[in-house]
Amino acid sequence: MKRHILICLIVGFIAIMGCTDKDRDSKTSSPTAGILTIGVDESLRPFVEDEIRTFLFYYNQADIIPLYMPEKKVIAKLISNQIQTAIICRDLYDDEIDLIKINYNHSAIRCKLAEDKIVAVVNNANPINEISPDDIRDILSGKITDWGQLDPTFIEKSTIVLVLTDSSSIDRYFTSINNHLFPVTSYGLATTTEVIEYVKNNPYALGVLGGSWFYQKGEKYKDVKMLGYKKDISRKNNPEQGLTREVFAVTHEPFSGLGIGFISFLGEQKGQLIILKAGMIPYKPIERNVKITRSYED
Repeated sequence: MKRHILICLIVGFIAIMGCTDKDRDSKTSSPTAGILTIGVDESLRPFVEDEIRTFLFYYNQADIIPLYMPEKKVIAKLISNQIQTAIICRDLYDDEIDLIKINYNHSAIRCKLAEDKIVAVVNNANPINEISPDDIRDILSGKITDWGQLDPTFIEKSTIVLVLTDSSSIDRYFTSINNHLFPVTSYGLATTTEVIEYVKNNPYALGVLGGSWFYQKGEKYKDVKMLGYKKDISRKNNPEQGLTREVFAVTHEPFSGLGIGFISFLGEQKGQLIILKAGMIPYKPIERNVKITRSYED
């Protein structure tokens, strides 16, 4: 009997200590301090690395641990509460919003951060320097299968090999506009780095990836080149039509913690300037304050 009571007391003590630790972690986590594990769409890695580095420079009591994964895995972890904060390339769907609210008794906070360009890259040996969004759609649909259909300098048959990241936002974007089909000569690779490496070693490959990989890291990939988008003269206001996707930050923290603090930073001036530097279009316009120090009179 005494032994049974002793065991109960020990178990109770451990439980109390566990609750105390959890409460202490919650209290010490604030918008500028604590530990945050955040899921990130792997195709957004370059700009997110810069954002985290800058945030931690200003707030040295914070620690952010990024998990770079395909978009599907990020959202699955977010819905299952394995993580509570994420940066992805779409807003949550209505059923995902409802699941979070029902399962965790609070609503998800979603914030649009930017629009990211989708770029096409080829091997340096490829003579093509420009491509149109319609060309890419025709490649996806199978209407265009050979580089000679895009450039007559290809004399011999040269099949286009499309490569992109599997289960990513890039994959989702193109399957959505192509009725969930890809041409036979296409490969889904695990990471953007693998896509670039494949293009580097295959002169007939066409890689599709997020623009920040080249606007921020382009000088590191000298063996491949980014294709420009052909201008459409029929479009008076925006003749250079490209392919873009939205970038969102999402959190369902039950309190105002580091996830909310980091998302707020992304949406403010410093965070939006980093987005601009990454070749993306910030959701908020960048303010430029001009101070006049001297005036001249006629």
